Formats: sequence, C-alpha cells, structure tokens
Amino acid sequence: MIEKLVKSDDFDLVVITGDMVLSNAGPRLFRTLIRTMEALETPWTFIFGNHETDHSTYQEYLASTADTEWLRFKVGPELDEGGVGNFRINFTKDDNPFYTLYFFDSHAERAEYTEEEGEY
Repeated sequence: MIEKLVKSDDFDLVVITGDMVLSNAGPRLFRTLIRTMEALETPWTFIFGNHETDHSTYQEYLASTADTEWLRFKVGPELDEGGVGNFRINFTKDDNPFYTLYFFDSHAERAEYTEEEGEY
C-alpha cells in the first residue's frame, strides 16, 4: 500500500508514525521495511511507537539505519522522560526556510504511571 501511495504523487517526505513492528522478529522485519522504503527513492522517516521496544531495543533497530540514502531519521537529544528520535526536519526553497517538522518519541516505557494514566 505504501508503495502504491508513494508512486501516486511526488511527495516531499513519507512519515511512518510508530508501531512499525510488534514481534520477536522486530529488527528483521524493520530491515525489510527499510529495504522497501529505500527502494522507493523518496525521502522518508519514522518515529518510534510504544511497541517497538516490547521485544527489542532501540539500538537493535538503529543498527539497521546506517547505510540508508533516503532515510531522514535522526537520534536527536534525549528529553526529560523523552525517548529516542527527537528531531526536526527543516525544508527550504531557494535556500530560504519554508517549514519545519518536529518529531518526538513519546517514550511510553516509563517506570511509573499514575492511576489515571494507566499503563502505556
């Protein structure tokens, strides 16, 4: 479906908004996603959801991103109670800022939750 959508227009950026995998095979499945997205030759990025680290670590996923050409993901600064992948992408036109997108990992794996929040 992503391939059909990307080929239907000339997109500036494709963003996958988390929960890409929920499996013991997460890193392997993530590598398949990377190959698929890179083959589209369209800038893309992702933000981690609250389930990627149910079975694997952020580092296991990030190890697969080193040799990408079209991926715009950045690790960015870790915020208080923040996760991995806090970054921004600046778009310019004729070397002038056009717009900025901000990406934040909600870091759902906190050690403690209030009763009102529940877990996750």
